[in-house]
Amino acid sequence: MMAAVVALLVGQAGVRGSARTALFAVAFVAVMHVHVVFVEEPTLTARFGDPYVAQQPAAHRPSPNHPLCGW
Repeated sequence: MMAAVVALLVGQAGVRGSARTALFAVAFVAVMHVHVVFVEEPTLTARFGDPYVAQQPAAHRPSPNHPLCGW
């Protein structure tokens, strides 16, 4: 769902030529990343414990340095 919101914002920024909307898209991505790291991941760790912690190395976060991102 977050990816859809980002796609919508980036599309709107491109269609309208709006730097404000593009900046809002960047801010949205930053806020969602902080939310995932500091709220969702600790909640999932508390709920599922060791199985969740064990799978974390296999589930990479999107990163420009990650080979699957293609950047």
